[in-house]
Amino acid sequence: MRREQTPCEQILWQHLRGGKFGVKVRRQHPVGRFIADFCCIERQLIIEVDGPIHQQQGERDAERTLILETMGYRVLRFTNQQVLYETAAVLVQIGAALTPPAPSPVPGEGEISPQAHPHSAVRANLDHPPSPARHLLQTNTSIPPLPQA
Repeated sequence: MRREQTPCEQILWQHLRGGKFGVKVRRQHPVGRFIADFCCIERQLIIEVDGPIHQQQGERDAERTLILETMGYRVLRFTNQQVLYETAAVLVQIGAALTPPAPSPVPGEGEISPQAHPHSAVRANLDHPPSPARHLLQTNTSIPPLPQA
């Protein structure tokens, strides 16, 4: 475990610490054989800030992500550039990932009992289709890299 955070990790930590997203986020947290840059145990979310070294170890990072996902975690990866220059967009993605999904309706709740209306087969259905963006919260999401100048 590193004692010193990178400047980008420090920036992100200022936004994640103290329950600012309504959940506890830990920094430099051990998960299995890995140390996650940031981890929210309650939401099973790991946030990684990738410096330049990660451009050369993509295969290793992909394997690490796969292992963490098989442990039940979602992994969000951001580059240093994204944290530095697109902080608001990074925080929006993290906020969406930390937001709990809407509760599913209880089976039978909201239905009109056939006994209450014996001549009617109409039943109220409170099931709503899933949000079109819900699948984004369940995948390994990252912001595309910035174009090089």
